[in-house]
Amino acid sequence: MSTPRGPPDESSELNQTLRPLSKELGEFLNTSEIEKLAALEDNHWWYRERRALLGQLLRTFTTSGAALDIGAACGGNTRVLQDYGWKATALDFSAIGPVICRQRGIPAIRANATLLPIATASLDLVVAFDMLEHVDCDDEVVREVHRVLRPGGRFLVAVPCDPALWSAHDEAVQHRRRYTADQLNELISGNHFHISRMWSWNVLMRPLLKIRRHWLKGSDLDDVSPLVNTVLGSVIRLERYLPVSRAPGASLFVEAQALPSTHLEVVPIVSRAEDTGAYAHGEPTPSPVEPEPEQYDDLVAASG
Repeated sequence: MSTPRGPPDESSELNQTLRPLSKELGEFLNTSEIEKLAALEDNHWWYRERRALLGQLLRTFTTSGAALDIGAACGGNTRVLQDYGWKATALDFSAIGPVICRQRGIPAIRANATLLPIATASLDLVVAFDMLEHVDCDDEVVREVHRVLRPGGRFLVAVPCDPALWSAHDEAVQHRRRYTADQLNELISGNHFHISRMWSWNVLMRPLLKIRRHWLKGSDLDDVSPLVNTVLGSVIRLERYLPVSRAPGASLFVEAQALPSTHLEVVPIVSRAEDTGAYAHGEPTPSPVEPEPEQYDDLVAASG
Protein backbone atom coordinates (compact mmCIF):
# COMPACT_ATOMS: atom_id res chain seq x y z
CA MET A 1 0.00 0.00 0.00
CA SER A 2 3.01 2.26 -0.13
CA THR A 3 6.19 3.28 -1.84
CA PRO A 4 9.04 0.91 -0.90
CA ARG A 5 12.30 2.47 0.23
CA GLY A 6 15.49 1.91 -1.65
CA PRO A 7 16.46 2.24 -5.31
CA PRO A 8 14.20 0.97 -8.09
CA ASP A 9 14.90 -2.54 -9.36
CA GLU A 10 15.90 -1.07 -12.68
CA SER A 11 17.54 2.05 -11.28
CA SER A 12 19.93 2.77 -14.12
CA GLU A 13 17.18 2.47 -16.74
CA LEU A 14 14.81 4.57 -14.64
CA ASN A 15 17.38 7.31 -14.05
CA GLN A 16 18.13 7.51 -17.77
CA THR A 17 14.40 7.90 -18.34
CA LEU A 18 13.94 10.61 -15.72
CA ARG A 19 16.91 12.90 -16.29
CA PRO A 20 15.46 14.72 -19.32
CA LEU A 21 12.03 15.14 -17.77
CA SER A 22 12.58 18.08 -15.44
CA LYS A 23 13.46 20.28 -18.40
CA GLU A 24 10.53 19.01 -20.47
CA LEU A 25 7.99 19.51 -17.69
CA GLY A 26 9.43 22.84 -16.55
CA GLU A 27 8.05 23.99 -13.22
CA PHE A 28 5.11 21.58 -13.27
CA LEU A 29 6.90 18.79 -11.41
CA ASN A 30 10.42 18.36 -10.09
CA THR A 31 12.58 15.33 -10.81
CA SER A 32 12.27 13.82 -7.33
CA GLU A 33 8.47 13.82 -7.57
CA ILE A 34 8.59 12.18 -11.00
CA GLU A 35 11.01 9.57 -9.65
CA LYS A 36 8.63 8.80 -6.78
CA LEU A 37 5.70 8.37 -9.16
CA ALA A 38 7.62 6.14 -11.57
CA ALA A 39 9.29 4.08 -8.83
CA LEU A 40 5.93 3.48 -7.17
CA GLU A 41 4.47 2.00 -10.33
CA ASP A 42 7.57 -0.07 -11.07
CA ASN A 43 8.18 -1.59 -7.63
CA HIS A 44 5.12 -1.47 -5.41
CA TRP A 45 3.64 -4.88 -4.58
CA TRP A 46 0.12 -3.74 -5.52
CA TYR A 47 1.11 -2.52 -9.00
CA ARG A 48 3.32 -5.54 -9.62
CA GLU A 49 0.54 -8.02 -8.88
CA ARG A 50 -1.96 -6.03 -10.90
CA ARG A 51 0.38 -6.29 -13.91
CA ALA A 52 0.69 -10.04 -13.28
CA LEU A 53 -3.10 -10.36 -13.32
CA LEU A 54 -3.27 -8.48 -16.60
CA GLY A 55 -0.71 -10.87 -18.03
CA GLN A 56 -2.78 -13.85 -16.89
CA LEU A 57 -5.82 -12.45 -18.66
CA LEU A 58 -3.93 -11.73 -21.86
CA ARG A 59 -2.64 -15.30 -21.98
CA THR A 60 -6.24 -16.51 -22.30
CA PHE A 61 -6.80 -14.46 -25.47
CA THR A 62 -6.10 -16.28 -28.73
CA THR A 63 -5.37 -13.15 -30.78
CA SER A 64 -3.92 -9.70 -30.24
CA GLY A 65 -4.58 -6.40 -32.02
CA ALA A 66 -4.95 -2.70 -31.28
CA ALA A 67 -5.28 -1.79 -27.61
CA LEU A 68 -5.74 1.34 -25.52
CA ASP A 69 -4.71 1.65 -21.85
CA ILE A 70 -6.89 4.36 -20.25
CA GLY A 71 -5.57 5.99 -17.09
CA ALA A 72 -2.19 4.55 -17.96
CA ALA A 73 -0.11 6.79 -15.65
CA CYS A 74 3.53 5.86 -16.38
CA GLY A 75 2.64 3.00 -18.72
CA GLY A 76 3.20 -0.10 -16.57
CA ASN A 77 0.14 -1.92 -17.90
CA THR A 78 0.80 -0.65 -21.41
CA ARG A 79 4.17 -2.37 -21.38
CA VAL A 80 2.47 -5.62 -20.37
CA LEU A 81 0.15 -5.27 -23.37
CA GLN A 82 3.15 -4.73 -25.63
CA ASP A 83 4.93 -7.76 -24.15
CA TYR A 84 1.96 -9.92 -25.17
CA GLY A 85 1.99 -8.70 -28.75
CA TRP A 86 -0.64 -5.95 -28.60
CA LYS A 87 -0.14 -2.70 -30.50
CA ALA A 88 -0.85 -0.66 -27.40
CA THR A 89 -1.11 3.05 -26.70
CA ALA A 90 -1.19 4.67 -23.26
CA LEU A 91 -3.75 7.40 -22.54
CA ASP A 92 -3.79 9.62 -19.47
CA PHE A 93 -5.33 12.96 -18.59
CA SER A 94 -2.30 14.13 -16.61
CA ALA A 95 0.55 16.05 -18.21
CA ILE A 96 3.09 13.83 -16.45
CA GLY A 97 2.14 10.31 -17.45
CA PRO A 98 2.32 10.60 -21.25
CA VAL A 99 5.71 12.34 -21.05
CA ILE A 100 7.15 9.52 -18.93
CA CYS A 101 5.60 6.94 -21.25
CA ARG A 102 7.20 8.51 -24.33
CA GLN A 103 10.57 8.69 -22.60
CA ARG A 104 10.24 4.94 -22.06
CA GLY A 105 9.37 4.31 -25.68
CA ILE A 106 5.65 3.79 -25.10
CA PRO A 107 3.23 5.51 -27.52
CA ALA A 108 1.13 7.87 -25.42
CA ILE A 109 -1.74 10.33 -25.74
CA ARG A 110 -2.88 12.98 -23.32
CA ALA A 111 -6.66 13.17 -23.59
CA ASN A 112 -9.97 13.22 -21.76
CA ALA A 113 -11.45 9.71 -21.47
CA THR A 114 -14.92 11.09 -22.19
CA LEU A 115 -13.65 12.38 -25.57
CA LEU A 116 -11.32 9.69 -26.85
CA PRO A 117 -9.32 10.78 -29.92
CA ILE A 118 -9.82 7.34 -31.44
CA ALA A 119 -11.87 6.29 -34.47
CA THR A 120 -15.14 4.45 -33.91
CA ALA A 121 -14.95 0.63 -33.83
CA SER A 122 -11.17 0.64 -34.34
CA LEU A 123 -9.87 -1.16 -31.24
CA ASP A 124 -9.79 -4.77 -30.09
CA LEU A 125 -9.07 -4.17 -26.41
CA VAL A 126 -9.41 -1.36 -23.87
CA VAL A 127 -7.94 -1.58 -20.37
CA ALA A 128 -9.16 0.73 -17.59
CA PHE A 129 -7.54 -0.31 -14.32
CA ASP A 130 -8.37 1.90 -11.33
CA MET A 131 -9.49 4.80 -13.46
CA LEU A 132 -13.32 4.92 -13.44
CA GLU A 133 -13.50 5.76 -9.73
CA HIS A 134 -11.64 9.01 -10.38
CA VAL A 135 -14.24 10.58 -12.70
CA ASP A 136 -17.69 11.93 -11.97
CA CYS A 137 -19.00 10.87 -15.38
CA ASP A 138 -17.99 7.20 -15.39
CA ASP A 139 -21.02 6.42 -17.54
CA GLU A 140 -19.70 8.70 -20.31
CA VAL A 141 -16.31 7.01 -20.18
CA VAL A 142 -17.82 3.54 -20.60
CA ARG A 143 -19.95 4.75 -23.52
CA GLU A 144 -16.82 6.13 -25.19
CA VAL A 145 -15.02 2.84 -24.65
CA HIS A 146 -17.90 1.02 -26.35
CA ARG A 147 -17.75 3.47 -29.26
CA VAL A 148 -14.07 2.84 -29.99
CA LEU A 149 -14.24 -0.95 -29.60
CA ARG A 150 -15.13 -3.29 -32.42
CA PRO A 151 -18.16 -5.50 -31.71
CA GLY A 152 -16.78 -8.33 -29.62
CA GLY A 153 -13.82 -6.23 -28.49
CA ARG A 154 -12.76 -6.76 -24.91
CA PHE A 155 -12.99 -4.31 -22.01
CA LEU A 156 -10.92 -5.06 -18.90
CA VAL A 157 -11.83 -3.05 -15.80
CA ALA A 158 -10.55 -2.82 -12.22
CA VAL A 159 -12.07 -0.57 -9.55
CA PRO A 160 -11.96 -0.19 -5.76
CA CYS A 161 -15.06 -1.73 -4.20
CA ASP A 162 -17.21 -1.74 -1.09
CA PRO A 163 -18.36 1.70 0.15
CA ALA A 164 -17.83 0.42 3.71
CA LEU A 165 -14.08 0.67 3.05
CA TRP A 166 -14.32 4.38 2.25
CA SER A 167 -11.63 6.28 4.15
CA ALA A 168 -9.36 9.30 4.14
CA HIS A 169 -7.24 7.39 1.64
CA ASP A 170 -10.02 7.56 -0.97
CA GLU A 171 -10.37 11.29 -0.41
CA ALA A 172 -6.63 11.85 -0.59
CA VAL A 173 -6.31 10.06 -3.95
CA GLN A 174 -9.45 11.80 -5.27
CA HIS A 175 -11.75 8.82 -5.60
CA ARG A 176 -15.33 9.71 -6.41
CA ARG A 177 -16.73 6.38 -5.25
CA ARG A 178 -16.07 2.79 -4.29
CA TYR A 179 -18.28 0.45 -6.30
CA THR A 180 -20.63 -2.32 -5.29
CA ALA A 181 -20.87 -5.31 -7.61
CA ASP A 182 -24.38 -4.24 -8.62
CA GLN A 183 -23.25 -0.71 -9.44
CA LEU A 184 -20.36 -1.95 -11.56
CA ASN A 185 -22.58 -4.48 -13.32
CA GLU A 186 -25.12 -1.76 -14.15
CA LEU A 187 -22.43 0.61 -15.37
CA ILE A 188 -20.81 -1.89 -17.73
CA SER A 189 -23.76 -3.97 -18.93
CA GLY A 190 -25.96 -0.88 -19.18
CA ASN A 191 -23.67 0.50 -21.88
CA HIS A 192 -23.87 -2.35 -24.40
CA PHE A 193 -21.35 -4.74 -22.87
CA HIS A 194 -21.70 -8.40 -21.99
CA ILE A 195 -19.90 -9.19 -18.73
CA SER A 196 -18.31 -12.61 -19.02
CA ARG A 197 -16.67 -12.50 -15.62
CA MET A 198 -16.56 -10.36 -12.45
CA TRP A 199 -14.36 -11.26 -9.50
CA SER A 200 -12.86 -9.89 -6.29
CA TRP A 201 -9.22 -9.08 -5.65
CA ASN A 202 -7.19 -8.11 -2.58
CA VAL A 203 -9.37 -10.45 -0.53
CA LEU A 204 -6.81 -11.82 1.94
CA MET A 205 -5.69 -8.40 3.16
CA ARG A 206 -9.15 -6.85 3.25
CA PRO A 207 -9.59 -7.24 7.06
CA LEU A 208 -6.21 -5.61 7.71
CA LEU A 209 -6.98 -2.91 5.16
CA LYS A 210 -10.28 -2.09 6.82
CA ILE A 211 -8.64 -1.70 10.24
CA ARG A 212 -5.67 0.29 8.93
CA ARG A 213 -7.71 2.74 6.90
CA HIS A 214 -10.01 3.43 9.83
CA TRP A 215 -7.11 5.28 11.45
CA LEU A 216 -5.61 6.85 8.36
CA LYS A 217 -5.55 10.62 7.95
CA GLY A 218 -4.47 10.61 4.32
CA SER A 219 -3.27 8.40 1.49
CA ASP A 220 -2.28 4.82 2.21
CA LEU A 221 0.68 5.18 -0.14
CA ASP A 222 3.34 5.79 2.50
CA ASP A 223 6.81 4.29 2.71
CA VAL A 224 7.36 0.64 3.57
CA SER A 225 10.61 -1.25 3.77
CA PRO A 226 11.66 -3.61 0.96
CA LEU A 227 11.00 -6.49 3.37
CA VAL A 228 7.40 -5.44 3.99
CA ASN A 229 6.93 -4.84 0.28
CA THR A 230 8.11 -8.41 -0.38
CA VAL A 231 5.87 -9.89 2.32
CA LEU A 232 2.77 -8.09 1.08
CA GLY A 233 3.57 -9.12 -2.47
CA SER A 234 3.80 -12.75 -1.37
CA VAL A 235 0.43 -12.55 0.39
CA ILE A 236 -1.39 -11.01 -2.56
CA ARG A 237 0.14 -13.60 -4.93
CA LEU A 238 -1.52 -16.38 -2.92
CA GLU A 239 -4.85 -15.25 -4.36
CA ARG A 240 -3.80 -16.63 -7.74
CA TYR A 241 -4.04 -20.15 -6.27
CA LEU A 242 -6.77 -19.91 -3.61
CA PRO A 243 -10.56 -20.03 -4.31
CA VAL A 244 -11.24 -16.56 -2.94
CA SER A 245 -12.38 -14.66 -6.04
CA ARG A 246 -16.03 -14.68 -4.89
CA ALA A 247 -15.26 -13.49 -1.36
CA PRO A 248 -15.41 -9.78 -0.42
CA GLY A 249 -12.27 -7.95 -1.45
CA ALA A 250 -10.95 -4.42 -1.81
CA SER A 251 -11.18 -4.38 -5.62
CA LEU A 252 -13.40 -5.74 -8.37
CA PHE A 253 -12.23 -6.88 -11.80
CA VAL A 254 -14.42 -7.24 -14.88
CA GLU A 255 -13.88 -8.85 -18.26
CA ALA A 256 -16.53 -7.76 -20.79
CA GLN A 257 -17.18 -7.82 -24.53
CA ALA A 258 -18.68 -5.00 -26.60
CA LEU A 259 -22.10 -5.82 -28.01
CA PRO A 260 -23.09 -4.58 -31.48
CA SER A 261 -24.88 -1.23 -31.57
CA THR A 262 -26.94 0.29 -34.37
CA HIS A 263 -26.46 3.82 -33.04
CA LEU A 264 -22.70 4.30 -33.15
CA GLU A 265 -21.57 7.81 -34.02
CA VAL A 266 -18.69 7.78 -36.47
CA VAL A 267 -16.43 10.58 -35.26
CA PRO A 268 -13.35 11.63 -37.25
CA ILE A 269 -10.16 11.20 -35.27
CA VAL A 270 -8.96 14.76 -35.75
CA SER A 271 -12.19 16.31 -34.50
CA ARG A 272 -12.10 14.19 -31.34
CA ALA A 273 -8.51 15.18 -30.71
CA GLU A 274 -9.31 18.87 -31.08
CA ASP A 275 -12.52 18.78 -29.03
CA THR A 276 -12.12 20.67 -25.77
CA GLY A 277 -15.22 19.84 -23.73
CA ALA A 278 -15.13 19.65 -19.94
CA TYR A 279 -13.18 17.40 -17.62
CA ALA A 280 -14.97 15.12 -15.20
CA HIS A 281 -14.32 17.41 -12.26
CA GLY A 282 -15.94 20.36 -13.99
CA GLU A 283 -12.65 21.95 -14.99
CA PRO A 284 -11.87 23.10 -18.54
CA THR A 285 -9.93 20.49 -20.47
CA PRO A 286 -6.38 21.82 -20.87
CA SER A 287 -4.47 21.68 -24.10
CA PRO A 288 -3.09 18.14 -24.26
CA VAL A 289 0.55 17.21 -24.64
CA GLU A 290 0.04 16.27 -28.26
CA PRO A 291 1.22 12.87 -29.55
CA GLU A 292 2.70 12.56 -32.96
CA PRO A 293 -0.20 12.71 -35.48
CA GLU A 294 0.67 9.33 -36.92
CA GLN A 295 -0.08 7.69 -33.56
CA TYR A 296 -3.78 8.18 -34.23
CA ASP A 297 -3.39 6.58 -37.64
CA ASP A 298 -1.40 3.71 -36.13
CA LEU A 299 -4.26 2.81 -33.82
CA VAL A 300 -6.65 2.52 -36.74
CA ALA A 301 -4.17 0.85 -39.06
CA ALA A 302 -3.29 -1.77 -36.43
CA SER A 303 -6.89 -2.88 -36.16
CA GLY A 304 -7.63 -2.61 -39.84
